[in-house]
Amino acid sequence: MSPTQQPHYRERLWPSVGVVLFSLLMIDSVGIAFGYMWGFQRGVQLAVGLTVAAAIGTVLYTVDISTEDSGLKVGPALLPWEFVGDVHLLDKAATIRARSTEAHPSAYFAVRSWIPQSVIIQVDDVNDPHPYWHLSTRQPQALVNAIQWHKHQETS
Repeated sequence: MSPTQQPHYRERLWPSVGVVLFSLLMIDSVGIAFGYMWGFQRGVQLAVGLTVAAAIGTVLYTVDISTEDSGLKVGPALLPWEFVGDVHLLDKAATIRARSTEAHPSAYFAVRSWIPQSVIIQVDDVNDPHPYWHLSTRQPQALVNAIQWHKHQETS
């Protein structure tokens, strides 16, 4: 591949529609309960305020994953290509095990329960406290391909 054919990868881990709807249902429930106790207008004000706070929080704390010339960037963290080790694609069952019973407590996690597949990237740096990065992704094969392309470019 030429540099112009470089596989760039970018994904933002937005919540699913189900998560958004469930959150809105819970916010409305709090607004109804508060409104029953303190009046309809105050209940609506609380529900609107919580909805705005949830929307702002979602935008601010949704994780970006991207491949860049300097390395794999996940949120504010950067793993330089020279320290990227083996990459493992996980299906739904393996993802559940890897983020629960088989999880390493020092791993770097950017996992979202509403995204069924994930990727584990081994960290080949003895000074890094994280043995691997575990990332949720809706496009696991595209992420793996982009990482492998960059790793190949780093070793060439």
